Amino acid sequence: MKRNMFIISIFIIALMIIFPLTINAAQINPDDYNSSGPTEADVKDMYKFGGSVAGIIQIIGTIVSAGAMIIIGIRYAIASADEKAEYKERMIPYFIGAVLLFGASNIVSIVYNMFK
Repeated sequence: MKRNMFIISIFIIALMIIFPLTINAAQINPDDYNSSGPTEADVKDMYKFGGSVAGIIQIIGTIVSAGAMIIIGIRYAIASADEKAEYKERMIPYFIGAVLLFGASNIVSIVYNMFK
């Protein structure tokens, strides 16, 4: 272990000697910095993009939750009595997850619309 650490340390030191990290700060002029912020068009584009992302999240979340609910419902309908009890236990975490997913996607859209 100590030998490996020693070899790695020597290797890192050798790399630092061979490839020194130097910065030529003499060519940087602070007066050349332009501190203009985002334009109004940039802000509108970001709001538009944010709305698109929020919409996509809602659509995907709805499709996935509905698909999973359909699959669980079909399995529950064709299951025996013992399996139905097992599916009821499995449905509780699904329902909690579905509520959180719907809630999260709706919270994202509500926050987006508040700041729009």
